[in-house]
Amino acid sequence: MNKDLVSNSFSQLAKDDNLISISPKELTKTEIDPSQSKQAFFYFGIVIPLPIIMLISAIVIWYRRRNA
Repeated sequence: MNKDLVSNSFSQLAKDDNLISISPKELTKTEIDPSQSKQAFFYFGIVIPLPIIMLISAIVIWYRRRNA
């Protein structure tokens, strides 16, 4: 990274725009392998309750505005 910065800085100062480049970053593969309990927590702790909480909130807001 710093090597590219210095090289590109000198190329810019020399007004040689053809030499300015960004070297590609190496990609690393990341795999997620959650355990059964973590999958269950995600599903029953986030996926199911979140829409229910949003629905209840929307109904409460609608009811308060309707009766205001």
